[in-house]
Amino acid sequence: MLLKGKTKDLIKKLNQEMALFSEVLNYELAKIRRDQIVALENISQRQKVQLQKRYNQDIINFKKAENKFVVQLFNINKGIISGRKEFKIKIPLLKESEQNLSDFIRQYYYTEDIPQEIILPTKLSDQALLEGYLTKLAGFKVKVNIPQKGDKLKLLELVKKNIEVGLKLGENSLLELQNKLKLPTFPRIIEAFDVSNLGPTDVVGSMVQFRDGKPDKNNYRRFKIKTFVGQSDFEAMKEIIYRRYYRITKEKSQLPDLIIVDGGKPQLTAAITALRQIGLQLPLIALAKREEEIFTLNNQYPIHLSKKSAGLRLLQKIRDEAHRFALKYQRLLRGKKIVK
Repeated sequence: MLLKGKTKDLIKKLNQEMALFSEVLNYELAKIRRDQIVALENISQRQKVQLQKRYNQDIINFKKAENKFVVQLFNINKGIISGRKEFKIKIPLLKESEQNLSDFIRQYYYTEDIPQEIILPTKLSDQALLEGYLTKLAGFKVKVNIPQKGDKLKLLELVKKNIEVGLKLGENSLLELQNKLKLPTFPRIIEAFDVSNLGPTDVVGSMVQFRDGKPDKNNYRRFKIKTFVGQSDFEAMKEIIYRRYYRITKEKSQLPDLIIVDGGKPQLTAAITALRQIGLQLPLIALAKREEEIFTLNNQYPIHLSKKSAGLRLLQKIRDEAHRFALKYQRLLRGKKIVK
């Protein structure tokens, strides 16, 4: 909330928590909230007094990670941090980082608002040309600055730290899943399935794909149930799993490192049955909503991960996205039927 410029909302939230902790006589936590509020008010005042500018700035930093180029951008509106954006771009590894950064800036500002100053961590070989390009595009003078000291350099370091923390958290959740679920490979590609129905008609299924812990919406799929009429989550799950992986084997496309089905043992059994019909053996789990139990092929009893577990939070996020996508498709079909 702070990085998005929502300081007032954050202070209000912390004040509410401080009052709640005081009511239940938890004075230690109430004191922590009070100190946080004082610190935020000081930061807010410093931003207004010391960093006030009459123009806008963007601060951009980056990090290479495997075959990705991760860029993070802070928008600073007259001295106040007002937004943060992150981009993960697949890149050819032979390209120099500075060239990747220059390419990103040209493409990004072709459609986005251009500030008067862009702050970068490193000098670009085509910096003069880039400034000219942005100035012409914006219609006013645009300065590309590489700070050596001061607040701008500190903000660049903060952006870099944010990128590194984000990458580490993403890797930790996937690594935890590999260890806890005893997966044979690091689960870079995860596909999740859900079935949605509000009656015997318009039963639909969905599949979402996550790569490196992030949704890959180009590889989302939706299914109309074709092989039966009525309500059967078991049969519906079996059909969509079969259709998905029968097609993948025919096309010789990349298989996922982990499959998640929404539900418990019945849905897990349905998925196993479908995969066996195709002749596939893939890592597979079912995630049951109520107790967040994880059912696997090789365990008689479900696995329980801590509610604070990064791995469980990622599984929940993927499962919920599959559910959302299935509901969206069902509503679309229902809307078309009503119009007809």
